[in-house]
Amino acid sequence: VEANIAQLTPEMPAITHEHLSYSPDGKVRWFQWTNRILFDEQGWFVEYQSTGQDITDRKQTEIQVRQQAERDRLLGSISLSIRQSLNLEEILNRTVAEVRQFLNTDRVLIYRFEGETSGVLVAASVAPEWSLEGATEAHQRWYPDPDPTYEQGNTRVVHDIDGHGLPEEYAAFMHHLQVKAKLVVPIVQVDRLWGVVAVHQCCSVRQWQTFEVDFIEQLATHVAIAIQQAQLFNQVQQQARREQLLNQISRALNSSLDPAHILQEIVDRTGECFRVDRALLYTIHA
Repeated sequence: VEANIAQLTPEMPAITHEHLSYSPDGKVRWFQWTNRILFDEQGWFVEYQSTGQDITDRKQTEIQVRQQAERDRLLGSISLSIRQSLNLEEILNRTVAEVRQFLNTDRVLIYRFEGETSGVLVAASVAPEWSLEGATEAHQRWYPDPDPTYEQGNTRVVHDIDGHGLPEEYAAFMHHLQVKAKLVVPIVQVDRLWGVVAVHQCCSVRQWQTFEVDFIEQLATHVAIAIQQAQLFNQVQQQARREQLLNQISRALNSSLDPAHILQEIVDRTGECFRVDRALLYTIHA
């Protein structure tokens, strides 16, 4: 109060500020206070007034609008990256880095599934204090969830590893990875589970907000689009290489009558096309 009074003068007799407080049940409340001093004609202090009002609803709306704007900005940025680049590794690495910053969380990981349950780590963004180095091998492979709702295309939300009723073995594995809360969102491509986005909170449990879950689900859709574009681009490249190979072999056949030269051209061009260390051709004698 004394600090607020000290700011008031006859030239600036009123000041408004916002104040954050917590109710007995732990909920956040916002208040707006207007402090005013009444001065007499000689400029002497006469009366001090202070009025406050609860502006929690307004502040929550402002926060939601900012979060929505930032979410839209980030999704737009990722969408632009997908249109401008066909390098899947580059897109995934940028995505996990920006998502971790937006959610202010400890780890964001993307796994690609190789079978029905196994998967490998393909992109990661990790806070320095929660590095993967201490358990690199454990992080490199996907450990199947005891309730794999993501296999049906649903998001797995865990606010508190210890309070979620997880099987003892799985909870112990999460403790080994220093995970206290997590999100697991499926990446679905043409009705097939390509992989998952896993978000880890390691410093504390976390009550995941609806807008955060919605954001990650939208992100997974963008990632699925990036994967599809990259795969189509690779298919086009492979087709172009095959056609180039056939044209080179055709020219070799038409440019020489020497069988040894023709065969050598075929294996040379085949090795270059498929980027292998060796291409061998064997003749079979009856």
